[in-house]
Amino acid sequence: MDLLRQLAKTPEGNALIGVHVANGVYGEWHYWGFMRNEPDVAKPMQEHFAAWRRKKGKTAVGVPGLEERKAQDQGIFRDPVKREVVIDYYRCQQELVAERIEYFCALVKKSWPRPIVTGTFYGYFFSVFDRHATGGHLCLDRILASPHIDYLSAPQAYGPQYRDPGSCGITRALVESIRLNGKLFLDEMDQTPSWKWRNDVDQAFELMNLPLDVALIRRNILEGFTRGAGHWYYDFGPANNSGWWADKRLMAEIDRLHKVLRVYDKRRYEPAGDVLAVFDTEVFFYTGSVQGTDPLTDPLAVNRTITTLYQAGAAIETVHLMDLEKVDLSRFKAVLFANTWKLTALKREWIRTKVMDGKRLVIFQGMPGRFDGSRFSIEFEDEVKQAKSVKFFAEPPVKWREVLEGSGVHFYTQAGDVVHAGAGLVSIHTNKGGSRTIRLRGGKQVEISLAPIDSVLLDGETGERLV
Repeated sequence: MDLLRQLAKTPEGNALIGVHVANGVYGEWHYWGFMRNEPDVAKPMQEHFAAWRRKKGKTAVGVPGLEERKAQDQGIFRDPVKREVVIDYYRCQQELVAERIEYFCALVKKSWPRPIVTGTFYGYFFSVFDRHATGGHLCLDRILASPHIDYLSAPQAYGPQYRDPGSCGITRALVESIRLNGKLFLDEMDQTPSWKWRNDVDQAFELMNLPLDVALIRRNILEGFTRGAGHWYYDFGPANNSGWWADKRLMAEIDRLHKVLRVYDKRRYEPAGDVLAVFDTEVFFYTGSVQGTDPLTDPLAVNRTITTLYQAGAAIETVHLMDLEKVDLSRFKAVLFANTWKLTALKREWIRTKVMDGKRLVIFQGMPGRFDGSRFSIEFEDEVKQAKSVKFFAEPPVKWREVLEGSGVHFYTQAGDVVHAGAGLVSIHTNKGGSRTIRLRGGKQVEISLAPIDSVLLDGETGERLV
């Protein structure tokens, strides 16, 4: 508190508009050691967990060990009675992290003598390395409901399936849920340009592939902007010091792109997706959380699903299951329930009456509604297999264009191209290049030629090529 009060008196503090609260691995609120270890058996957590259990009217017990955490009872699932302590531990750990974020953001606002923006890294969902319960962000509802937190932030998802040329380049967060709850989302552009060490006294580093760098900058920045998000550029530097963007050609492209976006930023934001992918975090308390014990949920139903869905040539939006009732479903021609293994009776009934109403294609995959929080059943799964206007896949598909054909979904371009649309803009990213006919929502068709590994930006109404 004293640090904040003293900083506020300085010229630098007078220029400060926000404080980004950070802790844990990389400052991203991943639990310490979560990548290769199972936290947290230290004395403070033992005491905290015992108190957490007592507060809920349960017997105080120790933090469960590794073998307890590995145990599964129904395929990939934990039995909620047999494994109550394990499930409780992960809830306790996740709630503690969210509580600390909220506490420190509130402390900043209380201690700063003027209005100030507060935010944090949170809401990561994609590419969490099959470690959601152990070190992910499973209390998104609490963070989004907090009046002390103004924005959330995350970098683009990691791994070749997200970052390679031709891949979608999306952020790790469910951006639409953050927007629906009235919070700002700031995307972090941290994909390195093609710097190479030269060991030359006059030029230590050089860019090896400027066209690739330009294509990826455009793809990554436009992905967030078209979804109503802001962004910043992170600088690890060619040698992890500084200078990632210290090239006049890169800065010229960034300036060019931002001049266009400033024009569209002045307009009222309108989303453009008509394919909605629904994801859940609650399920991760009940499925195998030690790496390799659940080969379905995170690797296939989450990460493979979203990366292949973006290859359909349509405009995609994502939302958390808890926020589905806040969505204007009339905009969507297809709704995909991606990893909704846990559905309460109330949620199943709402989905039956509000989503499975014959007005759109509804897609379920994996084990929808297999579990309601207390018991296992295949009743809902059998029901969706028989329902009209519903497609069911036991294993998440990869050829989503074929799945979506005939549903009324608007396809801007051919399968394999990545589309990011919204805010009056349409961005097309391609790996192979070639001639394209881009079909806009208003009916206008635009003939363009794309280079191999290219990203272009069009006005969503006129088709004018902007970059």
